[in-house]
Amino acid sequence: MSDREKLLGGVVGAAIIGVMLYQGVNRLAIQPRLRLCAEISDKQDDVRQLEAQLARGERLADMWKQRTALTLSSDIEDAQIFLHEHLYNLLKQAGFNDPMVGRPSAIGHRVYGRYKGVDFKEVTVQMHVQGQMRNLMTFLRDFYQLPYYADLSQMVVNVKKTKTRKIGRGEERAEEPTLDVTMTATALVLPRMKDVPSAEYDPNGPKLDPRLLYPDELSAYDALVSANVFKKWVKPVPPPPVRPVETPDEREDDEPIVTPQRDPLPDKTLVKVEAVNGHYFAAVRDNGRLDLPPEEIALNGRIEDGVIVFVDRDGVVMRVQGPDETGVRVTTEYFWPLGGSLRDRVELDPNEHSDIYEALHQTQG
Repeated sequence: MSDREKLLGGVVGAAIIGVMLYQGVNRLAIQPRLRLCAEISDKQDDVRQLEAQLARGERLADMWKQRTALTLSSDIEDAQIFLHEHLYNLLKQAGFNDPMVGRPSAIGHRVYGRYKGVDFKEVTVQMHVQGQMRNLMTFLRDFYQLPYYADLSQMVVNVKKTKTRKIGRGEERAEEPTLDVTMTATALVLPRMKDVPSAEYDPNGPKLDPRLLYPDELSAYDALVSANVFKKWVKPVPPPPVRPVETPDEREDDEPIVTPQRDPLPDKTLVKVEAVNGHYFAAVRDNGRLDLPPEEIALNGRIEDGVIVFVDRDGVVMRVQGPDETGVRVTTEYFWPLGGSLRDRVELDPNEHSDIYEALHQTQG
């Protein structure tokens, strides 16, 4: 064998040995290392997923605890006693005399599907009272601000015979009618599930904001009292005829000046004021046409004998032009409060309505 053949054989042998060494290192060190890194990455993904599920579970558990804190005691008997006493006290506070509150009953409901076997209950109470419209609206306003889940599932209102009484000069006024009201109230009791933290409404605990539960406008209840659809309608007495104003040549020197009288203002109530994209509106309800929706009047819009020149959260300012006691044409500004009648508007006073007066004259220079 020549030297060249020996060299070639040595090179080939060294290459074979190198390949065998690489395969051995790859199989015994590199591949196990790569598999270990892949397993570590998979486990890290699993850990992140589990941590996300754990955080979501904690959020859901906290939400569930908040929900159960707005329900009555899981002890049905305690829930019935509490609801009975609480509603009785609300009715008394609303001004009802001798309210009748029946014995509460519990109705169970079973949830099927994903949460099969989990129960929740409704505690139901029937109430019967007699009173006036303002008593009913006071109770409804307080009831729908209760800091726990409750609802009036049924209400029946009957009106007793109403009377009218004379108030002079042939004019009559309808007395407030007596309402006979039967209501059914329902409160919710959520189930307590195993290994899930829960709470229940604590009447002695921290006071909750009722508007988080029932964001109703309290002024709407006052508007219903002033409208009182159950009140007997009495035809208004027409105003006496007005003697026309005479010119100085036509009038005797000793005759007094007679100023023309305006027609009585209609029975309208300011039920809402709002601002939308810089535009101001006032909603006015005609109490003689309760079947119609409130009329929206924009700023500088005309209503009856005047124009709305300023809109505030507490009411609107109307500008009215007309003759004064001497017959001279003058301009008068009136304040019409939110929830009040057009007939009850008052002349804008710089002292009594200082904030509104100042804001009005700032906007109008």
